[in-house]
Amino acid sequence: MTSDQVVTFKVEDEKKLQIVAKIIVQTIFAVLAFIPFWFYLLIWHFTKPEGFWQKIVLVGAGLVVLGAIQIIFIVVFVALSLVIWLEA
Repeated sequence: MTSDQVVTFKVEDEKKLQIVAKIIVQTIFAVLAFIPFWFYLLIWHFTKPEGFWQKIVLVGAGLVVLGAIQIIFIVVFVALSLVIWLEA
């Protein structure tokens, strides 16, 4: 095995490791981006709205309060995803 083959092998391994690291970071960002949605589901589960008006109030509050935060998190998630995958 020549030294050129060893260097090429190391570079290929480094690229594979970078891709795995990008996937892990992307997964962490995805989990963080959907925290408001999971928080809303948790609130829904614990309050267990039964009537029409209870459900309407909970959906309205979820859209107004957590919806805006969710949109911001999704925009940040997409921006960070582009930065991660389009870096040189």
